[in-house]
Amino acid sequence: NFLRLCEKQTEYLLTLINDDIKTPDTILRDAIPARDKLQVTLRFLATGESFRSLMYSSRIHESTISKFIPLVLDAIIKHLKPLYLKTPSTVREWEIVAKEFEELWQFPQCLGALDG
Repeated sequence: NFLRLCEKQTEYLLTLINDDIKTPDTILRDAIPARDKLQVTLRFLATGESFRSLMYSSRIHESTISKFIPLVLDAIIKHLKPLYLKTPSTVREWEIVAKEFEELWQFPQCLGALDG
């Protein structure tokens, strides 16, 4: 599975972002379907393939891929961030985050950590 998501998850994500990533057909050519844009983006995220490699597997030119991947990622962030990355909005909520982090990692006065 090159996308690292099952078909149901991919469909759900597509329904969330479809309106943000679809483009109209023109007189000169048909637009790249939103589904194809999402699949290429997910494959890029899952495999780390270069745009050139994705070009050969998707038959979409690398310059086009380089333009739509950031748009697809922005749409994913726009729709999933409110659902999965809730930011505390009160001082009390921030204190709870700090307390839970300290209990878990024995690191006081900290709200989290970045790794990468």
